[in-house]
Amino acid sequence: MKTVKFEDVSESDRYREARNRLANRTAAIELRVVERLRAVQEQHDLDWRLLLASQRKISRRTASGKGVSPSEFWETEAAPRAAALTTAATLVIDSDLQDLEPAVTRFKNSITSAAGSNYLLEAAKADVLSVLQPLLDVVDDSGIDALGERWQRRLRRQATQRLLGNWTTTSRQQFRQMVAREELLMLDQAPWIHGDRYLTAFELAHCDIRALMRDRVETAANIVIDDADTRGVL
Repeated sequence: MKTVKFEDVSESDRYREARNRLANRTAAIELRVVERLRAVQEQHDLDWRLLLASQRKISRRTASGKGVSPSEFWETEAAPRAAALTTAATLVIDSDLQDLEPAVTRFKNSITSAAGSNYLLEAAKADVLSVLQPLLDVVDDSGIDALGERWQRRLRRQATQRLLGNWTTTSRQQFRQMVAREELLMLDQAPWIHGDRYLTAFELAHCDIRALMRDRVETAANIVIDDADTRGVL
């Protein structure tokens, strides 16, 4: 993303200085958010160890005749644990991003006398979004997608193992189709249906966290163009 260029060199230098100050402030906020969100994840997020332990527990309870229905599992374990992650992450984001809007406001105050058109202000907003992008990257790289993919590979391996006796009597394509059908059947049975519920709950939680961060960043970036008419910029 290119920064806004002004016709007057001194104004262009002024813009770059303001942008650098905003970038430095954003970097400081990012470091703090990364550290605190990592602590939140360690305490509340779903990981491979917890996912496997949960499925093994469900398997034991099912085998002993004390199985838990998927809906009960969702209400008593998956949803509450995911909600705890969302709540803790929201507190971090709301707290650590308090300095973001004042920083963007200072940036706007530094450049508005040089930006005399809608085009330049819109370009400045786009530039601010590029400066704030690392804050979005923090929550985009949560690891929940990788966890889901690893779990899916485990499901496929177990489905394949159940059907190994058919390997020599069917074509490769037919065997793949059989494995795919077996996966679907397993996903409707304990403990796989419970594992799927667990992953879904945390995927939704991470979506909420990403949406919150996007909203905070977009709100801050909009400061560049908000109230422009009333401030006599345009």
